[in-house]
Amino acid sequence: MKRLLTYLAWIISVVFHPLGMTVAGSVFFILCYFIPYFPDRSDFFHIIMSYCLPVFALYYLLPISLCAIYVFFFRKDFDLDSKHLRLRMLTIVIISYSSSLIFNGLNTNILNPYLCSCDILLIITLIISFFWRISFHTIGIGGILGLLFYLQVFQAQLFSNLTFALIPAIVITAGIIGSARLYLNAHTPSQIYVGYIVGFLGICGGMVVY
Repeated sequence: MKRLLTYLAWIISVVFHPLGMTVAGSVFFILCYFIPYFPDRSDFFHIIMSYCLPVFALYYLLPISLCAIYVFFFRKDFDLDSKHLRLRMLTIVIISYSSSLIFNGLNTNILNPYLCSCDILLIITLIISFFWRISFHTIGIGGILGLLFYLQVFQAQLFSNLTFALIPAIVITAGIIGSARLYLNAHTPSQIYVGYIVGFLGICGGMVVY
């Protein structure tokens, strides 16, 4: 039973990878943004594909590929418990995100406030990680909650219905992710909880300021 729970916690950690949260947040943002304007499902699907596929390619596949290249060619081991490896891979992701924003910003203009907030959140995470091992997983899901909270509170006239339905589901998911990381002994409870707070405030605050 213990082995089964360990496998399950590991699967949850992989499925809800922090980089995947950027893509998920983009999907939620697009869904909420266009619901009042595109009642036709075919148009709706086209908009999601037009915006979210580039995000998937540039903010998920590209940074993961760059990190894999770095590990394959420049590292002899792949120990994420190593502080130096975590910092270097996080730096690679930040460079990838920043480059994508600079060169592809016009093609994702509606998503730019969210994507810029994600980039700033990564920089904050890097600074914290120099001194303390914070949970990237809970930062990611906390950021999703921060986005939905922003849409619900600050853009309620457009986004209230869908975000109100999504928030409870994401809260439950956040609890599952945090529990999985704790079960794997990947983080302490304080690292998990601070991750939620940093992710939530980073994205919500970034969206408000933008």
